Amino acid sequence: MKNDQRVVVSLLIVGVIVGVASYFLLSFLMAGFFAGDPGVQAEKILAPYMATGIAVTVFTISMLFYPVYKKGDKTHKWEDYR
Repeated sequence: MKNDQRVVVSLLIVGVIVGVASYFLLSFLMAGFFAGDPGVQAEKILAPYMATGIAVTVFTISMLFYPVYKKGDKTHKWEDYR
């Protein structure tokens, strides 16, 4: 694989790991937050959707910022931002 393909696959893997971790974290926190039985049932429905949204957001933002980080102009000395 080329370097760019490896970067995309690694960013995808990072997004999946963040999604799985956020699923378990959201499940734990939302189960403790909702006191009643209808809230706990809603948590089982909402946590996967929210975790998928978080994982997609992490992947999208990292894909948007990768070219800026990789090929951006790094010659400035931050003189304009004092």
